[in-house]
Formats: sequence, C-alpha cells, structure tokens
Amino acid sequence: DKKDTKKIVSQATKSLLDMDSDKLKGSKSPEEFVKNLPDPVKRDAGFKSDEEANEYLKTHSLKEFAGRSKDLDAYLQDNPEAKQVFDEKTHEFEVGTGYKVPELKTWDQKLQEMNDNPEMYNNMGDIRTYLPEDMQEETKDMSDEELSEYLKNSDKFKERLDKDPELAQKVDNVIQKGQDEVAKRSKEIFNTTWEQIENVVISGDMQGFWSREGALKMFYSYLKSFPNFVKLHKFGKSYENRDMLAFRVSNYKYRQTVEKPAILFTSLHHAREPMGLSMNLYVFARLMFDIANGNPQTMNWVGTREIFFVPFVNPDGYDRISMHFKVHGKLLPIRKNRRPSECSDDTMGVDLNRNYGYKWGADNEGSSNKKCAEDYRGASAFSEPETQSMRDLVNKNPFTFATNYHAYGNMYVIPYNFERKDKSKTSEQAQIYKEYHEETGLGDTAEWGNSAHMVNYPCNGGAADWMLHHKNIIAMSPELGTQSGPDQDFYPPEESILPVLRHNIQAALAAVEKGGISLTLLEAAESRHAQWDEEGNSGILAFQFLFSNSGLGESYDRVNFTLGLDMVKDTKGIKDITILSKDEDTYSADFEQSSQLVDEDLEEVPSTFSCDKTSCMAVTFIDSIMRHSTRKFVVLIKKEFKNQKDRAKGFTTVKSYSFHADSENGHDYQSEVGTTTFNYNGDGAVTDNGSQTKQGVSNVIYYLGGVILVSFVVVFIVSFIRGYKKKVNAYGNLEMVRETDRSFELTPAV
Repeated sequence: DKKDTKKIVSQATKSLLDMDSDKLKGSKSPEEFVKNLPDPVKRDAGFKSDEEANEYLKTHSLKEFAGRSKDLDAYLQDNPEAKQVFDEKTHEFEVGTGYKVPELKTWDQKLQEMNDNPEMYNNMGDIRTYLPEDMQEETKDMSDEELSEYLKNSDKFKERLDKDPELAQKVDNVIQKGQDEVAKRSKEIFNTTWEQIENVVISGDMQGFWSREGALKMFYSYLKSFPNFVKLHKFGKSYENRDMLAFRVSNYKYRQTVEKPAILFTSLHHAREPMGLSMNLYVFARLMFDIANGNPQTMNWVGTREIFFVPFVNPDGYDRISMHFKVHGKLLPIRKNRRPSECSDDTMGVDLNRNYGYKWGADNEGSSNKKCAEDYRGASAFSEPETQSMRDLVNKNPFTFATNYHAYGNMYVIPYNFERKDKSKTSEQAQIYKEYHEETGLGDTAEWGNSAHMVNYPCNGGAADWMLHHKNIIAMSPELGTQSGPDQDFYPPEESILPVLRHNIQAALAAVEKGGISLTLLEAAESRHAQWDEEGNSGILAFQFLFSNSGLGESYDRVNFTLGLDMVKDTKGIKDITILSKDEDTYSADFEQSSQLVDEDLEEVPSTFSCDKTSCMAVTFIDSIMRHSTRKFVVLIKKEFKNQKDRAKGFTTVKSYSFHADSENGHDYQSEVGTTTFNYNGDGAVTDNGSQTKQGVSNVIYYLGGVILVSFVVVFIVSFIRGYKKKVNAYGNLEMVRETDRSFELTPAV
C-alpha cells in the first residue's frame, strides 16, 4: 500500500515516490535533470545545493551521481520504469548530445594504482589532511605506504570519498602529480650522461643514501621508461605486510618461449646497510643506461639472461629507518626485521641472514639463540616471511649466480661460512669461485674468503650457504667498503659512497657475464697434419677450433655454428668439408690442457658446405652448449688434385676465417665477426713446414640477438706436415667418416 510505505521509508525515498517523472523526461541537460530531482535526494547524495551538484557533474556521470545516494540507487533498482527513464536520459546526455563525462577510476582502482606506484607515496600526506579527525589521529604514525594500504581497505574512507567531490579531485591530483614526476624523470633518463646518473644515485634523501620511498621512485621511473626491459615482480609479504619486490631485467620485447639463466642481486638483509641498496641501484642504473645507448654487451646480456634486483630483503626494518630519519633526521642502527619481542626497538626482530635453512642453528657461535642478540636466528629455519619469500623466489627461478650485498668492509665473503675452514665446496665450485675472482679485476684490492677467514667468526643459516648447497648457485656476500678510511661504517659520509660503488661495479658486471653463456674461442686450430691418398690424387687438411663456455648458463635451444674460410687465390679442388665435435663436461681456460681432449671420442655432426671462387662456408649445429664446459670442433677439408703438378702446390692458402654462433630460436641477431689470418705454403710431399703463429684481431660473436658476445685475441697455430710416412689416427677412425650423400676414405701414404 503506497500510503503505508510512505510511513516507513526515508524522506528521500518518500520524495522519489512522489516525484513527477515527466519533469525528468523533459530535462535538456544533466544539470536540469539533477535540478528536477527532489532536494532530499540531492542532500542524501551529499550536496547542499544545486550549485554543488552541478560542480560535481562537470567531472562525473549521472550514474556516478546516483551511486552517491543510496536511496536513489535502491529506488532505481526497485522501479524498472524509473530506471529506464534515468538510463535513457543518461544515454541522451552522454552520447546523443555529445556530452561526455571524463571517465574516472573507482576509489578502489585509484588506491590500487597508488599502492602499485610508490612514487606517489610522498604525496599521501596531502590526502591525510582531508581525512576526518578521528581517521587523522588513527593514521598519524603511519608511513605513506601504510596509509595508502589503510585507505585502500577502509570502508569509512571510501564512503567519505563517495560523498566528497573535493577529496575525490584531490586524489586525482595526487596521482597525476606522481605520474607527471615519473614522466619527467623518464624523459631525463634518455638525455643525461652516466656521470649525471651517478650523481643522482649518491644524492639520496638520507645523508646521500636513498630512503625506501626515494629508491622506489627511481626503480619505478626506469620501470615506466623501459617497459620492454623491466618487469615488476611481487613475490611475497614482509612481517608487517609490505610487498617483497623484485625488478626483473631482460629483453621482454619478444615472446619468452624458453627459460633463461637468471642472476640475482639483493640488498638490505640487514636494514642498517644502505650501501648495499646504493650498489643495487647503481648496477641497475648502469644496465638501463647501457640499454638506452644500445651497448652491445648489455644487449647481449638481456637477450640471454634474466637479471633480478631485490633491493629490500628487509623492507620493514629499512622503512622504520627511513621514517625515523624523515621525522628526526637521525639514522637508526636497526639490523633485524620487525618481529616484535621484549627487546628494544633497535634490537627486536630476527637476523634474516641467519634464518635460512642450511646449517641453521648449527652452533651458537655462528648465530645466537638469544632474542635480543643482533644475530638472533629466529625460532626455526625460514621462520620469517621475508626468508620464506626469498626461498620461494629462488626455488621458482633458474638462478646461476647470486650477489647478496652487505656492509661494511672490503671483503667478498664466499661459502661455506658455517665452518671455520672451508672444506665442503666441490672442486668445480671452488674452481668457479677462483675464476670469478680473477674476472672481477679486483685482484688483491679486496679480501676474499669465507666468514671465519674474513672476520674470525663463522656464520650459520646464511643466504649464500643455502643457495650454494640447495641449488648450486654460485653465491656470495660482498661487504662493501674499502680497506681503510671513513667509509668503514654502516652510514659513511656522502663523499665515500661513489668510490665504493665504482670500486665494485666491475665485479657486479662480471657476475652478470658469469651467470649466462660466456663463450670464448680458446684456440683457432692446431692443424695436426695433412693426409694424402696413395695415388696422391686427394688429401685432407685437419684443424680444430676450441671453444670454452666459462659461464654458468646453458644454451636453451639448438645452436648454429657457421665457419667461413677466405682463400688467398681460389677454392678449386675442394670437394668436401666435414665437421667433428664433442662437448666436454669439464672446463679449462688453458688451451694446452684442453687441446689434449680425447680425439677418439669425436663424432661427426650434421653439416653442409658451399664454396664460391674465393671462399667456403660450412654450417653445423649442436643441440646445446653445456654449463661450464669446453666444445671442440675439428674441421676436415678434402681437396682433389688434377695431377702431380697441382698436388705440388699443396692446399690452397687460407687467408682468414670467421666463426659465428647464433640460435635457431627465431630472435634477431647481428654479427660483427673479425678475422685472423694464417698462411702456409708447401712444395709437395717432401717438406715439413713446421708451425707458424700469427696474432689475430678482436673477434665478436653474437648468439641469439646478441646472445653470445665474445671478444678474443686468437693465436692460430698451423702445423702442416707433408711426406706422411706412417699411419696417424689422431682423429679416430677417419677411414669411416661418411655421410649419405658424400663419402671419402683416408689411406695413409707409405
């Protein structure tokens, strides 16, 4: 009964029941439409006058207006005829007459955007002033990030926003301000020098170091500037529910069909060590600068690897330091995470670098069972959400190399650290650490060894030990600093930051190189001999190419090798080029040692060849390049001679060669292949020409879109032996080297 209904409904709903719908139908504009709505409805929507409502309609639709009044929204849902009128007028105003209200995000979307883009957080304080007094009091001690998360989940604030167009507009302004700041910084990235970027890295808002908010601004600026090369990955939550963030760097322009080897950089396991954060940011910025400038080595890295940067392993502890400095201008000595205990603010929590699973709690010397100790290991292995998140990140990604930055000192601390004398590494692991030390270029300018060797005490439950033992990741914990000077502190003076970063950048880049395929041509052939048949009508020249993969990555698809041979004169008489190969599961950077690989185990690999007047090209492929291994190729060139005079000229002199490697995966690649010249002459079957050595030029090989980049100086040794007097089977049973469409046999001369 309509009369009875009026007794129990609100004044706004009562006015709607009495509303003259013909007035609404006749409205010519949104403003007139709202003017014709009953005043109680407008008051229920939060507007005291038509002027306020009209101001709102400048940036909002009628549908949004209806959503502000619960009674109007409910009335339209329960009265189909009235809703039809409302929808028709909305369509007429927004489409039929060309009137278009700017589309704004919902409050949930706005807060989500602010939560996903921490560069906005420095402006959240502006929004705080618009909160009701009780909410201002409730949030007064919150960080900007905490405030954003709080508002995102606050029904009270959502309701306030729905009824406060001024606050809604303020939120939009804050978001736009942050976006403008990112756009400006992105533009600056492409118009700056490396020295200018260095200056930004060391000009943080905390005595030269960056606060958590400030550092995230920089990371997010690069994320926006390099969408094809940087991705954000949230891989867990901290104790205080902050996101665990990883910034992933690779070439994401192409569809990822394979799993690339991954390299990991972390910092701030211990909150009071911001030098590690600066180093992380410095390496990240270096890669971005090189990508922007098309550096071929860096483009190679991002084509073949995925590089992870985890700037805040302990986000809660570092945020506490950041917020305290923002208010009081003092840096706190907080080391551990923020798990509450009866300890003081500085000593509460768990030492995250004593909470990993390998040898956790092995003794009370390498970690402590006392809660207030600075190396308290926690209640159990992986008891903390931060280390659980790191564990899951490592388990889900194919990391080959990990650098966990710490401070201070000038030491590269390597596993195993749970024992005083390092006895647990395998011989291969020890060899890789030794190689890496040489590749860093640090020499004796930094100390090198395990924890007991460096600081005279062991460390159990550490990240590097767990990574090496659990996943065979070559991991380490550099303590950043110099051997002496003012930087021997957790918070050194600003002028000390850049020298430390420059001192360690080469080691960081060497880690990126080591973590993937690092292919080097150790030797461009030692030609053991030439063989002739009994009649002297044909012969075979054999020589070898020896490659080493000193890196920890494997090729993830088939690898094509192309050999080019340029002749001094012509290619007459060359009838066949056959390639033998073998992938050794051992590695050596020494040619003399590697050249002794067992030749009898070599196998013929599928290959094709073609020659024009002055050059030949042979192409072969192998299924993979193994991790930390050596690959030998032996090339057999068969030449036929017309007569004795032709034979007396010997093999056509090879002027130069090139060796190129790429992938069949389908990615773009480019090649700048240098050459090394080797010449030899012969006057028949009598003379033994011995060996000749020539110095070659730098050769660059790309693999998979810049995938394998190799710079080397080639030493080419040719031993050309004529007058073969005894059977030599240096390459196994060469008599049986055959293919379906071509065949030849070797019979030693007598």
